[in-house]
Amino acid sequence: MLLLASGVLEPDELVLVRATLDGARFVDGKLSAGTAARRVKRNEELDAGAPDLDRLNRVVMGKLTRHPVYRNGALPLHAASPLYARYRPGMNYGDHLDDPIMGGDGLMYRSDVAVTIFLTAPGEYDGGELVIRTAAGEQVVKAAAGDAVLYPAGTIQDRKSTRLNSSHSSVSRMPSS
Repeated sequence: MLLLASGVLEPDELVLVRATLDGARFVDGKLSAGTAARRVKRNEELDAGAPDLDRLNRVVMGKLTRHPVYRNGALPLHAASPLYARYRPGMNYGDHLDDPIMGGDGLMYRSDVAVTIFLTAPGEYDGGELVIRTAAGEQVVKAAAGDAVLYPAGTIQDRKSTRLNSSHSSVSRMPSS
């Protein structure tokens, strides 16, 4: 299953999200990776203590959770707070599987469905494709800014190396009902 949800974020929302991310502090993405993923993860993520994180999450997750493709395709029980990733030139996230159990602070959940929201237009950066290996073969995704792709969290995936400029995306996982 690979589902594309077009227009999750509107252009004015993308401007707000990108402006927030452009002025924010990012940290090494390996800090949120599981043991195996740390070996292949080369990106940056928005600092968990970022002052505008709650507002950013309300915009991004508020729009995602109301999108019909997300609601009908994922059948989510709930969703994890998203991570906001940045890939600068030369950064990538090699072949990996999402951890099947995620969470913290006493709230653990199964990671059944993953969703990536593209926050940068494809023409603004070179490389950086999301590759998802499904039973139907290798699926390469580089969607429009504001679009999301939903896919099984248990599939091998990787994010190809960004070669020019930077790209941003938001990633969340959730158990389905």
